[in-house]
Amino acid sequence: MRSAVQLGALRGNFSICANDKPKPVKRAAPVSIRFTPDEKQSLEDAASGEALGPYIKRCVLKQHRIKRKHQPKSQTHQQETIARTLRRLGHSGIYGVLHSLILAVEEQRLILDDCQEDDLRHAALEVIAMRNDLVTALGLQADKA
Repeated sequence: MRSAVQLGALRGNFSICANDKPKPVKRAAPVSIRFTPDEKQSLEDAASGEALGPYIKRCVLKQHRIKRKHQPKSQTHQQETIARTLRRLGHSGIYGVLHSLILAVEEQRLILDDCQEDDLRHAALEVIAMRNDLVTALGLQADKA
């Protein structure tokens, strides 16, 4: 008798599961496009034997991806890094210090040999070039330093 009770409970559990209907999945509404016979023919020619639905979807979504992929995140990250570097370069005062040293050499308040003077001038030109490269990479206009 005990097994009959267990069997009845087991049947009840299965009948509940069998009678439960899954909730219908809501499908997205289809998109319908009407083409003239000439347009359809040109699409069929361009698809070269491929089914028109997948061909149109691939073409449309590819163009959509290009528009959205205008500026990848890595490029945005690069621009932020370049901007941060340019900001640090501007706040560091390196150019001003180098310029003061060059003036001191020219006014003979600081005595350097020719090699050291050339190195100093080269360093100042390198700082200017780095700044200009960073400004150009950001798409900004460089003011004359």
